[in-house]
Amino acid sequence: ELNYSSDIDLICFFDESYFASVDVFEARAGFIRATKNMVALLNDITAEGYVFRTDLRLRPDPSVTPVCIGVEAAEHYYESRGRTWERSAFIKARVIAGDLQAGARFLQKMEPFVWRKYLDFAAIEDAHNIRLQIRRKTDVTGAITLPKHNIKLGRGGIREIEFFTQTRQLIAGGRDPDLRLRGTQQSLAALCQKGWIDPLTKSQLTEHYQAHRELEHRLQMINDAQTHSLPASEAEFERLAALMSRSADALKSEIFARLTSVHQITEAFFGPASSDLQIEAPEFSEILDKWPTYPALRSERAFTIFMRLQPEILKRLKHTDKTKEAVLAFDRFLSGLPAGVQLFSLFEANPQLIDLLVDIVGTSDHLAEYLARNAKVFDAVIGGSFWDSWPGSETLMKDLSKLLKTTSDYETKLDMTRSWVKEWHFRIGVHLLRDLISVEQTAREYADLAEAALAALWPEICAEFSRKYGPPPGRGAALIAMGSLGARRLHSNSDLDVILLYDDAGQEASIGPKSLQSRSYYARLTQSVITALTAPMAEGRLYNVDMRLRPSGNQGPVATSWSAFKAYQQKEAWVWEHLALTQARSVTGCDSLCSDFE
Repeated sequence: ELNYSSDIDLICFFDESYFASVDVFEARAGFIRATKNMVALLNDITAEGYVFRTDLRLRPDPSVTPVCIGVEAAEHYYESRGRTWERSAFIKARVIAGDLQAGARFLQKMEPFVWRKYLDFAAIEDAHNIRLQIRRKTDVTGAITLPKHNIKLGRGGIREIEFFTQTRQLIAGGRDPDLRLRGTQQSLAALCQKGWIDPLTKSQLTEHYQAHRELEHRLQMINDAQTHSLPASEAEFERLAALMSRSADALKSEIFARLTSVHQITEAFFGPASSDLQIEAPEFSEILDKWPTYPALRSERAFTIFMRLQPEILKRLKHTDKTKEAVLAFDRFLSGLPAGVQLFSLFEANPQLIDLLVDIVGTSDHLAEYLARNAKVFDAVIGGSFWDSWPGSETLMKDLSKLLKTTSDYETKLDMTRSWVKEWHFRIGVHLLRDLISVEQTAREYADLAEAALAALWPEICAEFSRKYGPPPGRGAALIAMGSLGARRLHSNSDLDVILLYDDAGQEASIGPKSLQSRSYYARLTQSVITALTAPMAEGRLYNVDMRLRPSGNQGPVATSWSAFKAYQQKEAWVWEHLALTQARSVTGCDSLCSDFE
């Protein structure tokens, strides 16, 4: 995306690992000399002119670092001190010369820095501050007036479109690799396809971007000058208009209209109109006075964003049926929130979410408490498909299974499952709150979600267990849903009633690094299932498990053989145990054993 008289922005790195420690200093000095020589070849003006103006200032700390930097030092810098504008710059980064494989490895290591796993709405605040800094630095803080207006950095200019595009990429690109594109126009198209911008915004900004770039080229062609400013005099404007095959008046009208349109679109995203609404709420002053002391508001940045939001939040709280209860509920939510920048930035970018938050805290203590602990589930609300119809347990299971294949670490899989289930759990609760689904449908969806989690986790649990003790003896095991899970009537806090059946088919022990007797094998496998579901981890517990509906209840073994189960049901079971079987169904495990059970 170079213009007619562009600088080229380069960063030069070398890989310290190629050299013995005693040789690194000499190697660094050599690469610095080589880089300086390269820049001189490109940059220095001779009788034939120059090749390209070359800018190396995008490297880490350019005022104090050499022109060629070791990759380990660079990685440490970006990991510990990297800023949002540097993340934005690396969206467009590509390896162009030198050791291409080393360059590709470096960019791969940079991906976690550029692309965050969560929806990163704090990037909006950072990008907006950068925009304001650029305007102050280049003295383009005033309204749009055409003479000397900076078509690149001024209001409604090229940089506004690039910031708008790249910031939305930073927000969502960590979760969606399809948004990790370098080109501005391609990125706008992808953002539209994924639902992050509407088709009109995409077509308008694409058209304005193309027109702005053409105008920029023509400005620079006049004197081969690195300028982005519109002409100051009428004669210069006439010359520019002639170069663009237009009259001066027509060109001025077109430029002004495009600058105004870009400014309106992007300003609405970056700098939503500040509310001059002041809510007088003396009856709540004691509560409001506590808010700045809460953990979520202790950072200056979080406090600043929240104070911009507070009038709107109070306004919406006062419009609820029970204002006092709603304010107290919001206070409980805010006090339990560990950090605020991401969430408050999200609300500022998506004000409609404040309505949803007020609905939740004013109606459901359970959802409000859950939100305070897991505020990132709000990411899902604006993720594109949050309001779609229910996909069903089979689709959910495939979705989670695909997600779990992205890592080989077992504990990470368990945490990912917890996070995934919580997002869907939150979705069900919100759909019920908004009367999009009935109570009966809610119960079925909670059951579908639990069933999908069990079915997706089962092969992961078995594979991890088999690494130590070998594959399951005989036919294997099946997980049976009982009680409310079996009947598909779960509520938001339900335990999962399950039993585990196995058929060792006469095989006495497992064959693996540590052999176990079949009975012990399946008992320990059952404990592994319980641990996978109930263990407190970074993302909390997944479900509580109740296995008391197995034969003989708590006095019986945690895993029941198929032959023993049949004999018990035929000879010893009480009537209530037969009644319990009317709701039972197989969820996952050995297909033939599941069929036999059914």
